[in-house]
Amino acid sequence: MRQFDTLDKLIEQYKLDAGANGNDFHLAWLRGRRQYLTAEKTKTPDGFRSAAETLAAALAKPEARTI
Repeated sequence: MRQFDTLDKLIEQYKLDAGANGNDFHLAWLRGRRQYLTAEKTKTPDGFRSAAETLAAALAKPEARTI
């Protein structure tokens, strides 16, 4: 769990989601994970839908098949 916390802090600190690599599989997967965790707290259908869309888009990337 601590590893995810560290990754989230680094992504936020260095604005990795906003750069050209923001659509990288790993960053997209972590973004979907964060969206899911937020949806778990708020219990909003839109939050879960957004997380599902982000995770599905990450899995559709060619990189997802090689990992």
